[in-house]
Amino acid sequence: MGLLVAGCFAPSPPMFGDGEAVPEEASRVPLLARPGPDGTWALNAPAAGLLGQGRTLVRLDGAENEGWRLTLPAEFALTSHQPGAAHSVLGGGRRMVLVGGRDGRRGPSAIAGLDPERGLLIWRQALPPGTRFSCRRTAPWY
Repeated sequence: MGLLVAGCFAPSPPMFGDGEAVPEEASRVPLLARPGPDGTWALNAPAAGLLGQGRTLVRLDGAENEGWRLTLPAEFALTSHQPGAAHSVLGGGRRMVLVGGRDGRRGPSAIAGLDPERGLLIWRQALPPGTRFSCRRTAPWY
């Protein structure tokens, strides 16, 4: 009579350096646009390489596009995740619209066109008090 023992063993985890010490970090990549307090960005469009939060809007360098960084006017700071609300962004492909808001004013105060290829505000239109801005999304952003 005999005893048969069988088992499965996973490979050893990767070793760093001398195999005893674990480095605190392997590398650092700076965040070009810091996320908001909830850890997300008001604008996060990976297909277009765009990130935006607060007054910072960036396009990351990519194979087909050159990166840029734009400091937005306070009125167009990106803080809302709700498209069409003050301090939000709407867009599709090569057309993007920023929806602005001002302190002491309820709702949008202006809209501005953004050229996502060059990182420039190309037009601005003030909105009268009480204006509601709505959009219908019929296609994905990008």
